[in-house]
Amino acid sequence: MPQRVKITFLEDDVKEWPLLEDEMRRRGITEFEFYQSGMNFLAALPAEPPQVCVIDFKLSHDINMDGLKIMLDAKRVCEDCYFIIVTGQLPESRKEDILIGLIKAHADDYIKKKPGLAYYEELIEATIIGRQEVRKRIQKKEALKEAEQWLKDKLTYLNEKIKHLPGNDT
Repeated sequence: MPQRVKITFLEDDVKEWPLLEDEMRRRGITEFEFYQSGMNFLAALPAEPPQVCVIDFKLSHDINMDGLKIMLDAKRVCEDCYFIIVTGQLPESRKEDILIGLIKAHADDYIKKKPGLAYYEELIEATIIGRQEVRKRIQKKEALKEAEQWLKDKLTYLNEKIKHLPGNDT
């Protein structure tokens, strides 16, 4: 049975798109979009936010943006989205700073690109896990809202009862 998961990929290497698309369809995932430019990716998010965003860290088309900056901007629009950062080779001189930045920015997952289909399988598995995590996040938010409303109702009820107590002139 196909899984309903909307995944958005920001990947500047268009040669990877057919392989990703084939592997996703093989897994029954049919809702996905590809973007080559960070600006186009960010512009499309508000219309229909995805549940999972896969962002390549190093983008040749975006001189002033990297995957971390794009993820931070996207989080403002897609607060419940699951973010997976993928990279090829990181520069050794910046590798630690980049990884620390991703952790501090709360990237949900990080996958290093590897040759062959194993990388695509790992990436698709991560997107499926991501969708499950998004569902949990949404359920927690809804439960928190319900609990908050219940508490507000109880507080209103108790305040009304206090107003009618003998000797209460408030």
